[in-house]
Amino acid sequence: MTWDGGFYVQLHLLAAVVVAALGAYTARNRETPGTLSLALLLFATSGWAVGYALRLSSPVGLKLLLSQVTFAFIVAVPLCWFVFCLQYTGYRQLVPRNVLLTLVVVSVGFALAGLTNSVHSLVWQSFEIHPSRTFAFHVEEYGPLYGVYLAYSYTLMLGGAALILRMLVGQGNDHLHRGQAFGLLVAVAIPFLANVVYFLGLTEPGFDPTAMAVLASGGALWLSVFRYRLLTLTPATRDVTRDEFIDRMTDPVVAVNGRRQVVDANPAALTLFGRSRQATVGRSLERIASELNALVDRHIPDVTGQQVYTQYVDGVHRTYDVGVEPLSLHRDVATGQLVTFHDVTTRRQREEHLRVLHRLLRHNLRNDLNIIVGHARDLHDGDDSVPTTTRTEVIERTASQLVSQADKLGRVVHGIDVEHHETVDVAESVAEAVDEVRETTDADISVTIDQHAQVAAGPLLRLAVTELVENAVVHNDAADPTVDVHVGPVGDDPTAVAIRVTDNGPGISKYEVDALHLGEEAPLEHTTGVGLWVATWTARRYGGELSFDVDDGTTVTVVLPRLANE
Repeated sequence: MTWDGGFYVQLHLLAAVVVAALGAYTARNRETPGTLSLALLLFATSGWAVGYALRLSSPVGLKLLLSQVTFAFIVAVPLCWFVFCLQYTGYRQLVPRNVLLTLVVVSVGFALAGLTNSVHSLVWQSFEIHPSRTFAFHVEEYGPLYGVYLAYSYTLMLGGAALILRMLVGQGNDHLHRGQAFGLLVAVAIPFLANVVYFLGLTEPGFDPTAMAVLASGGALWLSVFRYRLLTLTPATRDVTRDEFIDRMTDPVVAVNGRRQVVDANPAALTLFGRSRQATVGRSLERIASELNALVDRHIPDVTGQQVYTQYVDGVHRTYDVGVEPLSLHRDVATGQLVTFHDVTTRRQREEHLRVLHRLLRHNLRNDLNIIVGHARDLHDGDDSVPTTTRTEVIERTASQLVSQADKLGRVVHGIDVEHHETVDVAESVAEAVDEVRETTDADISVTIDQHAQVAAGPLLRLAVTELVENAVVHNDAADPTVDVHVGPVGDDPTAVAIRVTDNGPGISKYEVDALHLGEEAPLEHTTGVGLWVATWTARRYGGELSFDVDDGTTVTVVLPRLANE
């Protein structure tokens, strides 16, 4: 083999070795998106440089054959570049799979056309030797198919560069990703411009500097790989990680555009709305959750403060602190809003429990203790305005009430602390609760079971029924107090069961009902005891509702969801 103009040949071979070495290193990082297509791109580029070097130094008879083989490597370069850019930027979804398959078929077609050119001469029609100052170049006369290929390859090269530019402009990127992107753009721009210069006829006849420009491209790629960690920290990996993180979040996240249409929602948000992705994305937030939409409307940017949103999720009443932040693609231009939810149900329930129990200890128990202390002091001082037996009876009765209250508080705290639910037979739980109250009163308590149902509940359920029945007896001022406990259906709804406790007493006050609904009491007014609070907490804990009907007495209704597998 005659090595005419050895400097140019050796320069191309050096470029081939540098690029091939980088390709081999890249192939070792196959777990990073885009590295396989980048490795193929580098190997194809290396083959192109080797082929061109051999073509420069080979005998005339081999030049056309080497041109045909080298063309197969050349054809692979723009396709690999475009696929790499799709994978690297994370924009793979922009191009359907069938379109990519078509591009592969077209590239293979061009390569086969080059290898069979001697049959049809559609790629090269002829070539001639052109003497140079250093060695002989061969000048090719291209066929019509080569022009089609040139347009195809330029489109893929520019398309890939456009994807990287879009990534740079459209997203917030750190210095590593910016360095990677600029290195890639420089790496592709150098051989691309060299190729344009060649086809514009600005070089010596027959001398194509494209393959030689690959050496400079290799330098830019080495910088991207080793300084800016191209093979380990790609935008696609970042975006996939971010998407996966958001999808796995237990807190709901919703993104809306400027028209308040949902553009994305994570699985937790879909569960919150009780909708599928198809029924959520693209729909107006007003139609999906009007109260949430109103809450977002009331949001004032840069003002600290919690906004609360409540919703039944999987049959459980849940409370969320809601945050609203502007969304912007670039240049701080707002394009929508990001709505985040933080589930504070447990925290708020605990706060409510503490407030009520604290009030009971501070107010009710303090009053009872004051009674005991007062009578004990009078006995000590010898005050005989009230018979001693009466005072001791009051002390004993009040102390017994304190013991009963302490026992009740212990049961309440235990019921609150039990987080797990188990299958509970409603009729059986109600019967046990009524029997417990009957042991302490002579009031007429009747039980009617019109429906046997099972619910997912815990110890709070029986305690709540006990408290409701006991309240109906204790706060009943009728001459003949009566209480009716009824277990039955909720209208025509087969998914729920209702426990109704009806008495013939004076009726519950509007204040007490309002306090239960608001979850708090005024400083100078208090509900009559912990019983109604236990009933309220029970309904919320087990995914139900509590309601009151005051008409010739009071009817308290606890509605609970039945187990689906009954």
